Order: sequence, then C-alpha cells, then structure tokens
Amino acid sequence: MISWFTKSKKNNQNLGGAGGANYQTGSRRKIELNSSTIINIRDEQVQRIVGEDKGEDELAPLISGFKVFRNEYNQLESAKLGAQRRGYSSVATNNVADPDSVDAKNGKSRKSSEDTMATMASQDSEGMPNSTNKDAGAAGVTTTPPTTEAGTTSTSKKAEPKPGYSSDEEKELMKGLKSSTAWKRLLKLAKKEYRLLFGAVGLLFVSSSVTMSMPFFMGKVIDVVTKPEITIPFGLTLNEMFGVLASIFTVGAAANFGRVYLIRLAGEKLIARLRSKLYQSILKQDMTFFEINRTGDLVSRLTVDTTIVSKSISQNLSDGLRSVVSVTAGLSMMLYMSPKLTMVMMLAVIPVAGYAVIYGRFIKRLTQKTQEAMGGITKEAEERLSNIRVVQAFGREAEEAVSFKKAVDYVYQLGKKEAFASGLFYGGNGFTGNMCILMFLGVGGKMVLNNEISIGDLSSFLLYTAFVGSSLAGLSSFFSETMKGIGASSRLFYVLERNPKIDFNTDKGLKFGTDTPNGLGECKGHIEFKNVKFSYPSRPDSLVFDNLNIDIKPGSRVAIAGPSGRGKSTIISLLLRMYDLENGNGQILIDGIDLKQLNLNNWRSQVAIVPQEPVLFATTIRNNLLYSSPNATEQDLEHALAQANAASFVSKFPKGLDTFVGERGVSLSGGQKQRIAIARALLAKPSVLILDEATSALDSQSEKSVQKALDSLITSHDSADANKTIITIAHRATTLQKSDLIFVLGEDGGIVEIGSYDDLMQIENGFFKTLMSSHH
Repeated sequence: MISWFTKSKKNNQNLGGAGGANYQTGSRRKIELNSSTIINIRDEQVQRIVGEDKGEDELAPLISGFKVFRNEYNQLESAKLGAQRRGYSSVATNNVADPDSVDAKNGKSRKSSEDTMATMASQDSEGMPNSTNKDAGAAGVTTTPPTTEAGTTSTSKKAEPKPGYSSDEEKELMKGLKSSTAWKRLLKLAKKEYRLLFGAVGLLFVSSSVTMSMPFFMGKVIDVVTKPEITIPFGLTLNEMFGVLASIFTVGAAANFGRVYLIRLAGEKLIARLRSKLYQSILKQDMTFFEINRTGDLVSRLTVDTTIVSKSISQNLSDGLRSVVSVTAGLSMMLYMSPKLTMVMMLAVIPVAGYAVIYGRFIKRLTQKTQEAMGGITKEAEERLSNIRVVQAFGREAEEAVSFKKAVDYVYQLGKKEAFASGLFYGGNGFTGNMCILMFLGVGGKMVLNNEISIGDLSSFLLYTAFVGSSLAGLSSFFSETMKGIGASSRLFYVLERNPKIDFNTDKGLKFGTDTPNGLGECKGHIEFKNVKFSYPSRPDSLVFDNLNIDIKPGSRVAIAGPSGRGKSTIISLLLRMYDLENGNGQILIDGIDLKQLNLNNWRSQVAIVPQEPVLFATTIRNNLLYSSPNATEQDLEHALAQANAASFVSKFPKGLDTFVGERGVSLSGGQKQRIAIARALLAKPSVLILDEATSALDSQSEKSVQKALDSLITSHDSADANKTIITIAHRATTLQKSDLIFVLGEDGGIVEIGSYDDLMQIENGFFKTLMSSHH
C-alpha cells in the first residue's frame, strides 16, 4: 500500500507525494492509495481529499504532488512491473518514503524504488482470493487475495500450466481425452439438431448425385458430337437431352439450397444453445473456479470457442460428408469407365492421406495454443480497459500497448506456423493432383489411340479426377477443421463437465418462507459460527480462522472489527456460502440449521450486502434497483431510496429513476453509487443485512450522506427494520458505537474480545482499544 501525506493549505503547508516536501506544522492526513482511491484520481480524488468547496488554487498542490508520485512510480523496475501486469504476483510494502527524508532540491525520495512499489488493484489486505465483484443486490460480495500477515501480500508465484490450458485443474480434467472420444462428445452436443442435420444430409445426397452425374453426361455429349453414329440413350434428340440435363441441374440447385439452409440453421441453433448452456455452467461455479479462470478467458470460450465448435459440427460436417459422397461416386464411375486409369489415380491417394493425418494432428495442437493465447488477449484487454482510469492515472498507456502488442505478436507467430503448414499441405496436394493429371493424359492418350477408351469417356474421367481431387482436398480440410473443433471443444468441456464444489441445485435443501414445500417459516437471522477452521482452497496451508466462534442473535446490530487481513470479509463469504467448510472444520448455523442443509438460492435471497466498492450495471437507476427485487412497486422503490438517503439526488436528475448510470455507474459520484447500492439491498427486504465497510472509500462529504443512511438503519425502530439482523464490518468509531455488540478478530484467527463499544474501550491495554487508537 502506498501512502500520501497531505497538508491543508489553510495551515500554509505544502502537499507532497512519495517525493513531496518537508512538513513542520499543522495536522497531517494519511491518504491510502489503493484500487478504490486511484480509480478516480483525475476527477474525484482532489475533492475527496481536500473537500468539495476548495478552489483551483488549493487543488494545484495536490495535483502537483500526484504527478511527482506518478513519475516515481514510472521508474520502478520493468521486470517487476511486467510480472505484476500479468498477474503472477503483487508486491506490497510499508516502507513508504517519509516526508522528512525527501530531498527538497529535486523532490525525489532517497529510498529505493523497490521499497515504494505497490499493488495496482490486484490485491488488498483482507485476506481473500482475487475474484469477481458480485453486488447483485442480495448476494454480492467483494473478495480479495489471501495474505500471509497483516498488511503484507504474498509474493509467491504459482507455476503456470502448459499452453492450451488455463489451469492445472483443467489440464487434469482433460487428461487422456482422445480425439475419437472428443468427436463423439461433439456429436452429442448436436443431439437436438439431428433432424435438421439428417434433412441436410438427405439433400446433400441429391445435390451430390446431380453434381457427380455431370461428367458422365458431358462425356456422352462429346461422343455424340464427335461420332454421329452413336445414338443418344432413350432415343432422345440432342436438344431434348440438353433440356433433361437442365431439369436435373435445377433439382440439384434446389437441393443444394436446402442443404446449406438446414446446415446453417442447425449451426445457429447449436451455437445459441451451446453459449447459453456454457454461460449457465459458468454462473453455477464456485469461487475457486473464478480464482483460477480470469474473466477475459471465459468470455473467449463463450464467443470464439463456441463458434469453432459449432462450425465443426454443422458446416464442416456437411462439407466432409459431401466430400465422402463425391469421392465414393467419383471412384465408382472411374472404375466403371477405366479400371486401368483408376489404379493410376489411386497412387495419389496414399500421399494425400498421409499429408492429411500429419497436418491434422499438428493443427489440433496449434489450435489449442492459439485459442488459449486468444483468451489471454481477451482477458488482458478486458481487464485493462475496464480499469482505464488506473492505467491513465499511472501513465502506463505506452507500456500497456507494448504488453498487448507482445500478446498479439505471439498469436501472429502461431498464425504464421499455421499458414506455413497450410501452404505446405495444400501446395503438396495440388502438386500431387497435377502430376496425376499428366499421367492420365499420357496413359489415356495411348488408350484412345488404341481404341481402349473413347474421347468422351476420357474427358469424363478427367472431370471425375478433378472432382475426386477437390473432394480429397475437402476431406483433408474436414479433418484439420475437425481437429480445430476438438481443440476448442476441450476448453468448453472443462467448464461444462466441471462439477462445482457447492451445489447450486434450486430444488435441493430446506427453504425459508411459509409458501415453500420444505418451509421453515420466516428467517429470524440467528447466525452461529461454531469452532470454524478455514483456509482458502488456493492456499490450504495458510489458515484464516482457527476455532472461530461467533453467536449473532436474531434482530441484533453487531459489528466485526479487527486489523486488515484478519478475515472480516472472509466471514461474509462463508456466511453467503461462497466457500464450504470441510468436514470436521466446524459449522455455520442459521436459525439452528447447518448452512449446508439450506437451499443455496433461497438462503442468499434472505441476505443483502452493501459492499465497500458498489457495482452498478450499465443501465438505468431503476433497473439497478430492481435487480434485487424484480417485482418491486414504484412505492417500494421510493421507500428504499428514502431509507438510503438517495431520494433527493435521484429526483434532481432530469430522467429520475430512468437515468442511465454508465458502465459501473461512472456517471455517478462515489457516494451516489453507494447509496444506490444501499437502496438496492434494502429493496430485497432481507432478513440479514451486511454492511461491508460501506464508507471507507468515500470522500468526507459523501461519507456523511452514506453514514446518515446507515445510521438510520442500524438504529431504526421501524417494525420491518427492527427484525433485521444487521452485521457491520467497520473500523470507524462512529459506526462501531451504534452497534449492540462488537466481535473483535485477533492475530490468531479467532475472536479475542466481545462487548459494546464503551465496554471494550474500558479494557486497559485491550486489543480493541489499541486498534481504535491506531485509527486516530
């Protein structure tokens, strides 16, 4: 964590960053620069620190101090920055340059730049694995990476899986997957499209039969024209024969249209269903899955990989069957016309088949690497663009462009390999085919001179040779495209076949509510942690809790306090059952019932959370509110906004509730976003309300507005609010004083003190009292 020390201009002091000026008098304020404060540094941080009412003259020193800080950051070692940027590790330190150790002449810190390197939003101090922020009204929680000790983030580096897999778990799950097995599973994916595919195959036979009859009829026409003594079959005249052929070709064209339409229709249905099924599977995964699979890679699987698989099953399958029919029919007609020339042609099949097998295997491996690399590009672009304010605040645009270009260049190099292999393959096939034609002309010419074959039959044979040659090339392409599909499908099967460690089945488990078959009555909000022992799946050797015991009575207002990194937010994750306790590691009871016995969705609907960093969707205020309660009335919305102290500013917007908030609520201030998040949580009418340091990232003015809303909830005597169990995670004394009971987390992963604020502050040299003193 990097700290600034700011001075108010009212005290006639300067403001500096890591390389700021000396201080002599006046109060000094410490500003923690983490993901929540840096994110809006250019348009909100100034007002956040010195107040909304300050003029441009008073803002200038802060801006200058930030520039000094940013320039020093840009001097950090490129190797460490590269590792951090790729997400391998993050380094944090408390050795921040003190203002008194700054060279006043050049404004540069005398401390090593290594001592001032900080984490850029990839890790904070709460001891939780980096995951996605979920603030879906009633079931959101912000999670952060595990720490080894307070204030220090682990720098351990996990070995990367081999190319083609995003994690060791995926590699293990896909181990031993044979191409034949993968192909069978691909066909099973298209089970619901079998009728369309069979219809397309039937039309394919019709259109291919017409196409393959063309050389035969052309040969007959040539013979009739060159030798008038030859009679036309069925006693037809030449013009009548042309009319019959035109009719046959019309039927073939209609059949070809139907084939293409049905194949494309089956492909579109398949890709739509596959994407929906994959997305559902992703949503049902546990938090461990999201710790090892980044968002951009999952998006790549949803878009690119599903397209490749769909094309492989539908269009590629159709093209392959057409090639099989063409080769079979062509060889049959060639054998009928001249077995001798057919044997010559067969000499070309052996090398072409060998090329296809080698090329297909190479393409399969290359496709897995390419798709994994494309997933990396997608996730890097998605991560950087979604945090563009951080990128620009640190002036890292050029470095990020270079990093992205390297990733693109890697994909380009893979593409070059594929291009070279494809050129070699198709060039070799073309050469082999042309050499066969030369042999046909040499051998066939002698056969015509010896009257062993007519000119028309030789012409037909050459046309059939061309058809068979192109069809063999089509089969080779079919084989290579199938290998691509198998390579991409392995990335889909990993998600589709992965069984989450937490069961999301909506029909299982006991449910709260009087209108349910397994009704337990209304949830009272009695929460117990009994002898809980827990460590994150990604860090099994690092205990977060050891023998944790908490008893929260129904309808009580409790707070959880403790130093950073002691697992306050981990308690919330366990309460929402983002992670499960292993057998023998204690219990979490809700109204006396083991949390594992409850229906997961039903339980989460009883809980609402207001996280430290609210997440709003890129839609209107109304839709963001309704996310937690789709059936809420207009009166419900107004009541929730009033409770959250948000009604006044929402009413000032020209469109009111229909105001578009932008991506992640960018058009709203931090305080406004937080109050909308509070209103959304209240709209769910939860039995348990969790306030996770909801004001820690706000400026003083926004904090007052939000704190007023929170205080009214904690001290409310309204019948609906009075029955809520409210859990507050906080370190501010003003918030803690309003709680009935405070649970204090200690160094050993357990509760060290319990009591009201006043009682805890009376304990001489108490842990809580010491903690509060450190915050002032």
